[in-house]
Amino acid sequence: MPLVNLGLSSITFFLSQQTGTWFGAWGTGAGTTALDDTTLFTESKSAEVDGSGYHRRVECVSTQETRDKFNDIWRAVVTLVADASKTITNVGIFDSDGVAANTTDPPAGGNLITKVDCAPSIDVPSGKSLVITFNHIFKNEGTVG
Repeated sequence: MPLVNLGLSSITFFLSQQTGTWFGAWGTGAGTTALDDTTLFTESKSAEVDGSGYHRRVECVSTQETRDKFNDIWRAVVTLVADASKTITNVGIFDSDGVAANTTDPPAGGNLITKVDCAPSIDVPSGKSLVITFNHIFKNEGTVG
């Protein structure tokens, strides 16, 4: 059964209005994304820390965008700053900032919402940033009946 246009727009609106809900992260490990993945491949720290110096994921900025139908895209953009030089192989969005257990560990926990492999990998020098844009395109193809 197809999703009607207003339903599609309502879903992307809901996702884009959830300020403080979506958090971006990056990984440096090898692998290929699978539908049942729950983590990044070797999630790595960014320079983002909480008030106690514990590493955390970075909040995404979410918007609604239009491609084929009005408001058919939920866009989430995150800027990650490298705490050290690293080679990024995968990126993702979580529903938790995943504050680390101590000041040396990367973030952990929460639910992985989206994951993308970086091919080729991306080298990010220490102190430099990487802006990642996730475009989640919703379609309502099919026939009513």
